[in-house]
Amino acid sequence: MEKAAYAQRVYAASFFLVHYVCMYIKVFVTPDAKREKVEEKGETLAISVREPAMGNRANDRVREIIAEREGVPVGKARILTGHRSRVKMISISS
Repeated sequence: MEKAAYAQRVYAASFFLVHYVCMYIKVFVTPDAKREKVEEKGETLAISVREPAMGNRANDRVREIIAEREGVPVGKARILTGHRSRVKMISISS
């Protein structure tokens, strides 16, 4: 194989490589709390939010808190599991 053809093939293959770094955070949520607070309990974050669990408002606020804490846009914080549970797994993508 010629060098030029090999270089084109390598370039085409490397063009589609995506560097994707993701962090996972386990969260225990308390909705409808009097005060918002974030506590670290081992490998889990305990987050209390003032919003009720109805209408996905508590989940949205948890995403906002996590994104602010990690310094990323809210769109980068995603709830993977526990949409209707108090225990959630959240991913932060970069």
